[in-house]
Amino acid sequence: MNLLNLITSSIPQPFLSVLLTALVTLVGFLLRPKVKIIWGEKNKFIHILRPKKAGDAEVAVHIVHYVIQNTGKIGAKEVEAVLNFPPDEISIWPQRKWTQDKNSENRLIIKFEFMAPREIIEMVVLTIGRDLPALLNVKSPENTGKPVTFSYHRVLSKFIYWTMIALMFFGAVFVVEGVLAAISGYSK
Repeated sequence: MNLLNLITSSIPQPFLSVLLTALVTLVGFLLRPKVKIIWGEKNKFIHILRPKKAGDAEVAVHIVHYVIQNTGKIGAKEVEAVLNFPPDEISIWPQRKWTQDKNSENRLIIKFEFMAPREIIEMVVLTIGRDLPALLNVKSPENTGKPVTFSYHRVLSKFIYWTMIALMFFGAVFVVEGVLAAISGYSK
């Protein structure tokens, strides 16, 4: 007895129909195009500027790089990034039009009109002689951003990436075949 006969004989036809419809609907829901924003801190630096004249104090310059990315399949409109307080300087890369505003709690809101699918924006924030503002959240009307951890990594050749993808695929096939063999062996 194969797996398909086992499933169809043990589940009544109307329930099987509802189950398959729900499964197809769930897959369609999960694969639909949507906005997905992720954000996080890439790196942080402190530079100490030594005085040029005797008697002057050292100055600490704090710099942080925040990354915002739309990993979704459709563009995000009206993206807002909220900083804890206004810094001394902000740079946005790649260059683009952006506006800033403050809310009632004196938080700085940086607004982007549109963010394309797979687009990455880097915000470089600088303060002199004081701590850096934290990026509190990133949101759009379609999605609230998810904080993630960013880090540097070595860029490998395409051959290595394709080899890793092939090995993961063969591993997944092996697991599925093992589960199916265990189920069919159990049903005998």
